[in-house]
Amino acid sequence: QAIDQLKIFGDYPVFFHEVGEPKPDPKDLQRLKILAQQSVSISREKRGPVHLNFAFRKPLEPDPKILQNVGDAISEPVPQKKAINTSIQLTTSLMKHLNEAKKPLIIVGPLAPHDDTESIKQLATQLNSPILTEPTIATKYTISGFAGFLRNEDKRTQLDPDVILRFGFQPTSKSLEIALKEWNTDHHFHFASTEAWQDATFSGAERIPWKGQKLHFE
Repeated sequence: QAIDQLKIFGDYPVFFHEVGEPKPDPKDLQRLKILAQQSVSISREKRGPVHLNFAFRKPLEPDPKILQNVGDAISEPVPQKKAINTSIQLTTSLMKHLNEAKKPLIIVGPLAPHDDTESIKQLATQLNSPILTEPTIATKYTISGFAGFLRNEDKRTQLDPDVILRFGFQPTSKSLEIALKEWNTDHHFHFASTEAWQDATFSGAERIPWKGQKLHFE
């Protein structure tokens, strides 16, 4: 491949490993099995994607026997962690900003598995706030196809919020990134899905360690 695969996704994955060329022998298969277990564990713990970079020689088509072995392996049940029902209470200071907001805006970037989206829906209802979301969140407040209309400067100016509530990972939409740079609001709150700091637009958002929990607010 002509593209350098090393760290091609930057710091977005929560774990990266250069695997090297796998070999169909018991010792190497054991190495790959341990690596797979480690990757799944880190992905669950840090609630994000992992990047494993494999090198393969041509021909790339696997032997049918290898496919059968892989199929047998992935059919084994994976132990599931018991879900912990936790929640966080929004602070009095944050609720004051929300209650005083005239043009609140909710932005949802990519989410980790099992992040609570019901709280986002309820928050949008209480604030009467539009939602710009990259994952699917079906509400009457959700604006579909926002990446297109945000390319229009007049539309961005019209939507210019006084409070921004951003959930999840850094949004991937280029037009949304431009809008976030232009919307220089004093009240920008980032409900983070993981412990990583993500603020590519240097908004100075106040980080809240949400981690997908249910929100309590009045």
